[in-house]
Amino acid sequence: MITKRNNRWTIGFLIDYSDSQYQFNILQGIADCAQRHDANLLCFEGGIVESMINFDQERNIIYDLVTGIRIDGVIILSDSIAHLLDQEMLNTFARKFHPLPIVSVGRSHKNIHSLVIDSSSGMKEMMYHLIKVHDYKKFAFIKGLQGSIEASIRYKSFCDVLEEFSIPVNPDLIFEGDYLGDSGKKAVTTILDELNENVDVIVASNDEMAIGALNELSIRGIDVPGQIAVIGFDDVTKSTTVSPPLSTVRQPLHREGWTAVEMLLSLLDNKETPLYRELSSVIIIRESCGCNRSENSTSPDFYLKSIRDEIDNNHLLPVKSVEITNRIALIVSNIYYNTEWMNETDLTEALVKNYIDSGSKHQLNLFLNIWKSFLDEIFHIEKDAMLLRDIVESLFSMHTASNKIFPFYRELHYRAEDILKDKIIHTIQIQNYQSQKETWMMNVFRDELHINLSMPEILDILYDKLVILGIRTAYMAFYETTAEKKKNKSRLVLAFHNNARYSLPEDGLIFNSTQILPNDFYPNEERFSWIVESLNYAAHHVGYVLFDMTGNLNSIYGSLRRIISNVIHGSYLISHIEEQRNELIAMISKLRATMSGVIRTLAIAVEIRDPYTAGHQRRVADLSRRIAEKLKLSPDTVEGVTMGGIVHDIGKIFIPAEILNKPGKLLDIEFNLIKHHPEAGYNILKKIDFPWPIANIVLQHHERCDGTGYPHNLKQDQILVEARILIVADVVEAITSMRPYRAALGLDVAINEISHYRGTRYDPDVVDACLSIFREDNYQFKTGPQEYP
Repeated sequence: MITKRNNRWTIGFLIDYSDSQYQFNILQGIADCAQRHDANLLCFEGGIVESMINFDQERNIIYDLVTGIRIDGVIILSDSIAHLLDQEMLNTFARKFHPLPIVSVGRSHKNIHSLVIDSSSGMKEMMYHLIKVHDYKKFAFIKGLQGSIEASIRYKSFCDVLEEFSIPVNPDLIFEGDYLGDSGKKAVTTILDELNENVDVIVASNDEMAIGALNELSIRGIDVPGQIAVIGFDDVTKSTTVSPPLSTVRQPLHREGWTAVEMLLSLLDNKETPLYRELSSVIIIRESCGCNRSENSTSPDFYLKSIRDEIDNNHLLPVKSVEITNRIALIVSNIYYNTEWMNETDLTEALVKNYIDSGSKHQLNLFLNIWKSFLDEIFHIEKDAMLLRDIVESLFSMHTASNKIFPFYRELHYRAEDILKDKIIHTIQIQNYQSQKETWMMNVFRDELHINLSMPEILDILYDKLVILGIRTAYMAFYETTAEKKKNKSRLVLAFHNNARYSLPEDGLIFNSTQILPNDFYPNEERFSWIVESLNYAAHHVGYVLFDMTGNLNSIYGSLRRIISNVIHGSYLISHIEEQRNELIAMISKLRATMSGVIRTLAIAVEIRDPYTAGHQRRVADLSRRIAEKLKLSPDTVEGVTMGGIVHDIGKIFIPAEILNKPGKLLDIEFNLIKHHPEAGYNILKKIDFPWPIANIVLQHHERCDGTGYPHNLKQDQILVEARILIVADVVEAITSMRPYRAALGLDVAINEISHYRGTRYDPDVVDACLSIFREDNYQFKTGPQEYP
């Protein structure tokens, strides 16, 4: 039997990405419920199990920290981290944490306590709405991620309803998807450009793909929903901000997290707990399906006509207060479930009673005060403004214009709606301010935390900036052992609590990794809520960092992990390169050829970790050499531009592989990190006494002759001739090669690019030489394995 430590349970929660809104909403529910029940929380962000993607595999090491030494029970977000596992593989993965009690969220298992959301009912209800209310006949569908059980359920429910209404499924209008926005864009492109089909509605397996489709339709000037309706699934925050707002199916994610904690605590307290629980999904009707929000409600009885219209016509509604109370109870049950504070019946009765008492006593605040308290209590969890508005409308429906106190209730109704509107506006303003503050701080964080710093300097900046970001407690540990994927010992190198930094030995404090923290730093009395992030760079496991989430839960932890991992690993590499540099300087005067060999070795290091650009530096170097020869430059300059081409992308060794290989659109912070690679390469090379200006060639290879390049917006004569050659060669090779986010575009596109911008972006003499090489000399890029030029 597991016993409480210091009279408090500690929950371990296994998650893929906390900056995924779907997973973040569940994490919010878990954190809130853990706080309400005075339980500790350790969230482990460790990636997808058995993923084919290397950086996911490497992050899995963080799950090795989940042991009975610190954890009492485990919640696994199975539909995210274990969606690639079959039932037996999931069972094997769960056995790693034996004998701890386990709750699987999102996927059911016959041997594991499971909590799932019935997404089938929500999808079917949405399809009924589209067919019965809007009479849509021609449907397109964008599937979810292949192998995902949840994606299969949503698609099957779609097909079942069509079959029920004898509407055929057109296989040409069924599209594969990956839950990213580009899948929606591609579906629209195929429908309109390739199939030239007319459809009534596009249904997507999640909101991101639906929003991608909606955006593409908007770009093409196609009215949504006037010409084509669009439907999503999940009800992420973004679905309310797009135009038109997205009709979707809401999974009660916050409630799912909350319920998972209650199930686990029930197991820990040895209470009878059902092996399987299911939560219902609900449809959220907005405008993208063809409904007008002023005419449709999102409550369980969303077909109810506008109550205000009935009142204006002086009609007496045949509704009693008991019926109104029951209706409100249904609405409250969809948005409120914190039964430790007040159960749904008591809360509903309190709302109705205070509303009636306000009228009988002519005191507005009797109702408005409890209304404000209610909004304050629930407003941080998932909700829809129309659900809250329905409560006010339902209360108001108890009175008609013929009632002598009707003017008072009308005033009360308007005041309650004004409070709701003010609350929504205030919440949005706070969210926008917080987002802007975090974006600004992350940019400052990234700019100040660079690879040329010593480790003590890095730790000092980390402490200062994390505190400014609102993270009051954090700990960072580096793995001490070198055994493959088994890091038995760790060194605590940074520790601060409640903004106060602890003094540590210069080399850190050694402890067993499964302790997560040394005993002296692990809180025994104070409740905590932490997220544990793996610090790794590809297969190089650095360690892990713990961030305090108490009162400061947000989605920046993953971004912080990426930046910190990048900088720490970069610092290690810089130290290693510095050691090599000292040896190379002694040799360079004797063996110039050795120097070029080192350059080739550095280039190989870039290509090994980034298969998409394998051979890119070789081809750029070879074309640069041919251009320099065509321009009849000196042999020394020809050799210099060749060497610069070989290592021009060396700065990318400090960019996480998951960003370089990302198939979708990059976030601003990710793109800015990529744009830093010329300076990163310059910083690596600048202290090496090459016989050529290699560092400056690398620094300038993304400049443009008209000043539109980066990082320093240099113009024509400010750019080295070697760099002007490299600029053109780099552009031509990049366009003709495949990239993670697109296929190769071909030589004609590359030729058109440099010809079009000859004399503006690109040096005209260099462009002419390059064109001559391809057109007159019939130059072709080499394919397959090859040596550097």
